[in-house]
Amino acid sequence: MGQERGIVLTLPFEDSLPRGLTDLLPGLARQGLGARPCGPLDRDFLRALYAGTRESELAQTGWPAEQVQAFLAGQFEHQRRHFETHFPGALFLLLERKGQAIGRLYWWEGEDRAVLVDVILLPALRGQGLGTALLKTLLDRADARCLPIELHVEAGNPARRLYQRLGFMPAADTGFYTPMRRPVPHAAVLHG
Repeated sequence: MGQERGIVLTLPFEDSLPRGLTDLLPGLARQGLGARPCGPLDRDFLRALYAGTRESELAQTGWPAEQVQAFLAGQFEHQRRHFETHFPGALFLLLERKGQAIGRLYWWEGEDRAVLVDVILLPALRGQGLGTALLKTLLDRADARCLPIELHVEAGNPARRLYQRLGFMPAADTGFYTPMRRPVPHAAVLHG
């Protein structure tokens, strides 16, 4: 791969990459990000990243640390199996910046829609524009393929405001998770 803005994308076997990843890499590199398929050696990082999204919620339970850790490990595995079952062929990517793991991106594309299955950045990197840049790369990709994008977001998640600014609209309020959808912009349909 190439080098842009000082980021070296370390994906030596380009022809063995999952479908769609080679198309995403240049857009991510322009944002100062790299990506590669998640592997077994990433499991500890991914588990800790997931746990970081549940800390405040679980702090309210009063559970001992061992119980919290066991619960999180089970939930992480349940979520992983759910995503793999319901989104076969999805890109399960580890996001990197300057060679360091900073988050995960799970992205699925079908014939008539794309799904942002999940995206998480390290807490220290939130609110700095990386999420916006990452989402704009995904929007450009979906627009080029004339695909609407769907996602689910927790009701109190601050990312919901970002999704709305980028054109996602709530499809229905189902309680804990709200499905949101961004239709294909009219201009993308005309040029697609």
